[in-house]
Amino acid sequence: MSFIDDMKIGKKLIGGFVIVLIIMAIIAAFAFMSANDAAARSKDMYENSVVTIDQIGSVSADFQQMRAEIYRYIYVPSARTTVRSTAETLKANIKTTMDDFRSASLNTKEKTDLDKFDSNYATFLSEYDKVLKAADAGDTATIDAALAAGSPLITARTNTVAAYQNIAKYNRDSAEQLNKDSSSAASAATLYLVILSITGILIGLGVALYLSKSITGPLDQAANNLKELSKGHLSARLNLNRKDEIGEMARIMDNYAKGQQKYVLGTMQKIAEGDLSSKLKAQDAQDEVVPALQTTIDSIAALVEEANMLSKAAVEGRLSTRGHADKFKGGYKEIIRGFNQTLDGVVGPVNEAMRVSGEYAQGNFTARVDEKLNVQGDFVKFKQALNNIGIEVSKSMTVVNQQVGNLAASAEEANASVEEVSAGSAQVARN
Repeated sequence: MSFIDDMKIGKKLIGGFVIVLIIMAIIAAFAFMSANDAAARSKDMYENSVVTIDQIGSVSADFQQMRAEIYRYIYVPSARTTVRSTAETLKANIKTTMDDFRSASLNTKEKTDLDKFDSNYATFLSEYDKVLKAADAGDTATIDAALAAGSPLITARTNTVAAYQNIAKYNRDSAEQLNKDSSSAASAATLYLVILSITGILIGLGVALYLSKSITGPLDQAANNLKELSKGHLSARLNLNRKDEIGEMARIMDNYAKGQQKYVLGTMQKIAEGDLSSKLKAQDAQDEVVPALQTTIDSIAALVEEANMLSKAAVEGRLSTRGHADKFKGGYKEIIRGFNQTLDGVVGPVNEAMRVSGEYAQGNFTARVDEKLNVQGDFVKFKQALNNIGIEVSKSMTVVNQQVGNLAASAEEANASVEEVSAGSAQVARN
């Protein structure tokens, strides 16, 4: 999902929290609706079933008491005033209760049973009053006929009881069905709530894992890339095609590695190959790498220039020329000092050799290399060879001088002999 990778990390985290909150809100809303549904069912059961059953129970109790009171009225004349008062109270209670029931929202079945109750109860009350009057008149025949099976009173009483019992039974059945429906709804709600909770947890975990992988995965890549860079592997690249903070970090790291390859590695390779022509430009005022690298190039170039100057001077015979060591620092300064010391070590013996050679040129073969001259290595042989030249030439000149002297003495003797011969020849000629 590239669009998620392109989102800022803060938005990703907020989005993840929002998703979790939405899931929690859905679960809470479902639980709230389930609770409201259960409350509505309970209210419906109470208002439409429990209250009705309670009302019918009250009517049943009052009606059964009226049934009992009629016998008391007939057979206990002394209690008739009390019984009549009680009967009126019971009638009023039944009327009030049934009026309350009638004012409620009734369905067709309840209305039908209520109509049956009303018609039969009205007949019952009429016949009930007739029995009371017959009792007051002492009309036992009418009383016996009214209390006989199948009489209007008994029939109305039976039908009245059946009517309100049907109402009670219907509401008990409705309450039982509503209870079953509520239990089923509660079970279903519990199941759905568990499913929603598990789904929410799984989605939350999925979002968390995805976001974690989306963030930590590239960070691990970046860490590995940094390890590679720390080992000098500048060709390592992240190449993360994303627009969030991690993608920006990856691009910066890749650009850094490219810059190191171009400015540092590339320049150092040129330096290693002797190419000191690079002119680097700092990235900004805080750039420390490029200026240091350019300083290195400039220092090496100056060192090469100084060395070339010394070499050229030596080739041209300007042996007194020396390098400017103070222009450099550290190892570079030591190199120029080394050049100067090398020249000093060569020029001293050469100058002394030139002096001795000049003496030899003037015939002074007694000249020798100054013993104070400190020479080492091959210059010791050079010193000995130069001194040996003077020694051997001196010896040769001594021999030549001796031979020349001998030759001169021989010439004098020969000249004396010639003079004697000439004198003898002259004497002979005179004779």
